[in-house]
Amino acid sequence: MKKKLQYYKFMSDISSTFLKNYDFEKSIEIFLKKLAIKTKADRTYVFLFKNNLQLMDNTHEFCKNGVSPVIEDLQNLDTSEIQWWMKKLKANKMINISDSNDLPKKAKPEQESLKNLGIKSILCYPFFINKKLIGFVGLDNVTEAQKWDKLTIEYLNIATKIIKKAFEKENYKKTILEINSTLQATLEAANAGLVVIKKDGKIINYNKKFIRMWKLKKEIKMKDNNITLPRAKLTLSSPSPDEFEKRISDTLLDPHSDDLFIAYRKDGSILEISSQALYVKNEHIGRVWKCMDITKQRNYENKLQLTSKVFEKSNDAILITDENTKIIETNLAFEKITGYKTSEVLGKNPSLLQSNWHNRDFYKVMWKDIIEKGYWEGEIWDRRKNGETYVNKTFISKIEHKGKVTNFIGISKDITQSKEYENQIKQLAYYDVLTGLPNRTLFEQNLDIVINECRRYDRRFGLVFLDLDNFKLVNDTYGHLVGDHLLQNIAKILMKSVRKSDSIARLGGDEFILIIKDLKNNLDIDKVVQKIISETSKTMYIDSHELNIGISVGVSLYPDDTKSSIELIKKADIAMYNSKKNGKNQYSYFTKEII
Repeated sequence: MKKKLQYYKFMSDISSTFLKNYDFEKSIEIFLKKLAIKTKADRTYVFLFKNNLQLMDNTHEFCKNGVSPVIEDLQNLDTSEIQWWMKKLKANKMINISDSNDLPKKAKPEQESLKNLGIKSILCYPFFINKKLIGFVGLDNVTEAQKWDKLTIEYLNIATKIIKKAFEKENYKKTILEINSTLQATLEAANAGLVVIKKDGKIINYNKKFIRMWKLKKEIKMKDNNITLPRAKLTLSSPSPDEFEKRISDTLLDPHSDDLFIAYRKDGSILEISSQALYVKNEHIGRVWKCMDITKQRNYENKLQLTSKVFEKSNDAILITDENTKIIETNLAFEKITGYKTSEVLGKNPSLLQSNWHNRDFYKVMWKDIIEKGYWEGEIWDRRKNGETYVNKTFISKIEHKGKVTNFIGISKDITQSKEYENQIKQLAYYDVLTGLPNRTLFEQNLDIVINECRRYDRRFGLVFLDLDNFKLVNDTYGHLVGDHLLQNIAKILMKSVRKSDSIARLGGDEFILIIKDLKNNLDIDKVVQKIISETSKTMYIDSHELNIGISVGVSLYPDDTKSSIELIKKADIAMYNSKKNGKNQYSYFTKEII
């Protein structure tokens, strides 16, 4: 059971590595270090294949103290010399070598290679992206041969799956060079000024027409994630240079928007500027902007026709109102996302979508920005026609003609699924996989919050440490699966026994902990603890097995016993062991006499 709990904790820990670190290379480094520590391996590493699996490189490596790195020597390795190895990887099979001296005869080249590197034991898992073998994650020992246990194998298995996901998100960086060479000829042949910009704001290509049109003389600069074009060269009257740059930056991250706007220059010329998302292998990597001088051929009808196409084809919901915020038009995406037909909302206020998630102050700030700045963007929780709430990324702009407001346009994208995915990642990082209760990490954060609140408002609370009696006997007698189901049942009992204001967490193994807040006197704790002991003392039927266990409980008080979070836990633990010492299935308060 202990090993299983270690596995769940390790899975939660490494799952959060790429959440906490935005630098991909740094994340890999931390990831491999955690893997090495957990598996007690001498080295952990990542290999990537190239040239249609003909060559491979050791791209990332972690070595424990005293073990020499070999990453520089493991570049451009010819995979034809390790056919036994490659056959296993291509078949998506694990490579598990406990002793490099015991390899089969057909693996002699691999055996020689391992001996040259001083590797005595090695364990590797391949990973595929789009059904293509990309590389493998491995660990080895150079100090002594080792038979890899099931838990270590499972650690590496889950680590490989997470590495695969990380590389899938990072792959677009490696595909930029592939499109750049073929794109340039197309750019130069176009009859418009073109510029290609990545999602992070860096210009990766442009044609000569773009340079001539804006009189830049290649003076294109990049700063942070914003596109900075020299203002003196823009010669724009509308939009202003700041608004122009802001519009480009805001459009970069939206893969569904077909942005189109008109730029008026001080010399009287007019540019039609449009953009579309750029995809590589179905992954959105940036946008292509197209600039055309439409001074001569532009006319009102063409403008309406083009705007209409953008409106109709957008995957984002678009809503247009008049100057009084009465809806005059919506698009098909609006109908799909909200469930309202255009005919049902014409003449009505967009507030019909409000979910009551936001207060009045939220909408006051939003409209203040729209009126004063000309736009607002952010996340809004709305309600569909069927009553379902959803979150969308929304951009609202004010439209003016000759200084007078004529319309408001709202563009929104349903991001509910991405929010749910974000919550799932947080669930892995802060909650116990088996019981669904907060884990030690979240508990420690909550404990610090409660201590600060009690210190500020001069309040008391109790910390209750609980440990199941005879739990090891249940595991040994009936197996870990029954033990797991028992722990889940205990978690349900605890949740039913505490008050809404109290907190529960599972520290690990068969240890749980409670925070009993807003104490008037110790009777508040007594009631909760006595109820828990009563319920856990009853015969439980788990997987057709009749189980009789108990629970030993220890209590420490804030601030009576200590004001330190660490000492509170320690003293509750001491009190719990006093309960076990005195016969189990009872509770004790911490006193100096029991130390």
